[in-house]
Amino acid sequence: MKVKIINFEEKFVKEKVVSNHKAVINNKFTDDGIFSEKIFGNLENETEYSCKCGETKGKFYEGILCEYCHTPVEEIHNSFNRIGWIDFGKYYFINPLFYNFIERIIGDLNSIINYQLNIDSEGLETKKDNDNKYHNIGLIKFKKHFEKILNYYYKKNSKKKKNLDEYYNLIMKNLDYIFINKLPIYSINLRPAMLKGNKLIFDKVNDFYNKILYNINLIKQNDLLEPKFYLPLLYVSQININKIFNYIINNISGKSGILRNNLLGCRINFSARAVIVPASSDRQIDEIEIPYIAFLELYKFQILRFLVIEKNIDYNMANNIWSESLTYFNNDLYDKIIQPMLNKGNLKVLLNRNPTISFGSILSLRLTSIKKDIEDYTMSISNNLLPILGGDYDGDTLNIIAIMDEKFKKFFEPLNPKNMLLNVNDGFFNSAFSLDNEQILGLKGFLEF
Repeated sequence: MKVKIINFEEKFVKEKVVSNHKAVINNKFTDDGIFSEKIFGNLENETEYSCKCGETKGKFYEGILCEYCHTPVEEIHNSFNRIGWIDFGKYYFINPLFYNFIERIIGDLNSIINYQLNIDSEGLETKKDNDNKYHNIGLIKFKKHFEKILNYYYKKNSKKKKNLDEYYNLIMKNLDYIFINKLPIYSINLRPAMLKGNKLIFDKVNDFYNKILYNINLIKQNDLLEPKFYLPLLYVSQININKIFNYIINNISGKSGILRNNLLGCRINFSARAVIVPASSDRQIDEIEIPYIAFLELYKFQILRFLVIEKNIDYNMANNIWSESLTYFNNDLYDKIIQPMLNKGNLKVLLNRNPTISFGSILSLRLTSIKKDIEDYTMSISNNLLPILGGDYDGDTLNIIAIMDEKFKKFFEPLNPKNMLLNVNDGFFNSAFSLDNEQILGLKGFLEF
């Protein structure tokens, strides 16, 4: 077992400390929050010029030494190397890298570090009988008596459990790294966020960081109280630290599934959600009509490129036109850019119904039109797709993922409904596309009329 240990003290930078659990105030990212531009750079991740400390910025200063850190202003291509820190001060947590190793030796680690204040019917604190001599002691005492506790359980469980020697030796060799009072917050490129008006939409790992910040601030404000009053908050923070660690491990581990393996190697920049409604009778089974707003979001960068070329303007002016078009339907944009894109017939999307576990959960469709009513947020699909999607028109919301790359378009072509009409096992009609009861009743009523 090889574990690379990070020395947090050596890498810790005081100027990079994040202390505010509120990421946004008054529609702006806070300077001391988890999206601080001073610490992490701009979310847009554009090329920038800066010294190492970040005080001197801009292409104008390229090559000039910063008066604060005495390093030259250089071009920074990305912000992957920018990290921030949460400083816990005098409070320590179990390094998540070792948490599972410790738990393998001790067993029910949670029952030890999860301090719970037991109150009787008269409001007085009581102690519950428990066979575990270290039950309910909390994180502070656990750290203070760590070696004693570890040795106790190692001797107690070594005969019952196999391979404990390996974990025990690893922990004993790295005692200086078992507890941490600083936690790194990694690059915003790997925990994306989007600010829409006063609403922040972000990856869930950011929520774990904010919860930790909220709790540690609350603890620091009340640290004059007895530890028993804030030990539960320390435990909750430990759980969130573990969640961040597990989240990172899960993201970099191998994933299975057609979407993850072949399309979604990173953040989905070109996706949308909409409620499905029936398409008109002249629509083919592999055609889809989506909302105007959804089209602008899915094909934003293609639209911007066309605007720059068509109107001979710069990117900022093109972006202003695009932004205004989200509020008011832009006929000029529709006639000169959107409609020609649709006419080429090469716009492909994936229609995805969660959870993606059954045949037909993902379909490759041709985007042939958009809804010109800016307030219509629904997408229209063929009735024949309902059975295989396992959906109906009672408010089902599906995902739309735009496929930009030609190789991906070819890769997902087998998921075109037209290519799925015949059963690959026997060559007969795929019963998954059979008419359902609502369709049959509808046809019967139409014929009788």
